[in-house]
Amino acid sequence: MIPVQARKLLFHTPSKVNRKLPTRRYYLRTIRAVNDNGAQIGESYPIDLLGWNPPEDWEQRILTESVTGGISITVNLVTDFEQPDLGIADQLSSFVERMRVDYPLRFSERIPYSALVLAAIKHESPIPSELWRKLVFGVSSSGSGH
Repeated sequence: MIPVQARKLLFHTPSKVNRKLPTRRYYLRTIRAVNDNGAQIGESYPIDLLGWNPPEDWEQRILTESVTGGISITVNLVTDFEQPDLGIADQLSSFVERMRVDYPLRFSERIPYSALVLAAIKHESPIPSELWRKLVFGVSSSGSGH
């Protein structure tokens, strides 16, 4: 399950009445390119959601060079139109848990995350998904991260 704080961050709206609408509308229109009824919007097309796990030596190499190797993982979400959040919150949480088990990623504590992110930007390299996942889903109980 997504922690309560993360769920509020991801799916928050000011009004309880419209609580389900921003997530639903954003996901349907931006990711799936369909309206509330599931019909395609104009000439839009769906986009793929991807996770990325870097090579084991990413932390050392990113400080001096571009690092683009690693594993891209497609996030396959099944849309459940009957659920207010389309069922994506629990699916995302399960995806993150699986990735943390299947592709554990540990960072040393000697290099601040901010330095790693800035180095990735400087070298035009992807940023490992786990760096932002920790902000939304918390630290992994399986030992991924610090």
